[in-house]
Amino acid sequence: MAIQPIVIKTVNCYYIFIKVSVFSMVKIDVENGHYLFKLDDLLQEKNVSKNKLMRDTNTDYKVLERIIKGELVKMDVAVFARLCDYFGCKLETIVEYVPNDEN
Repeated sequence: MAIQPIVIKTVNCYYIFIKVSVFSMVKIDVENGHYLFKLDDLLQEKNVSKNKLMRDTNTDYKVLERIIKGELVKMDVAVFARLCDYFGCKLETIVEYVPNDEN
């Protein structure tokens, strides 16, 4: 299956939405690399709804949506700690920073 990214340009960065099979992640390009927001994949993998995650972690639905869509203005470490505790994972399972290769 070919990957068909959807690119949306904003003022400071490009949003690239990648849909592969039933899983998706959001790639946000920044000056020195990119971020991969993978919470939606994790929710699908663990068969957890956003509503259940919201209730179980006491996290606002809008905050979860911003993490899933990569629309964060700032990263709240308390929110990410709750999510990591809930899923029993490390931060890079939810959001990962990938620096540009220097070749």
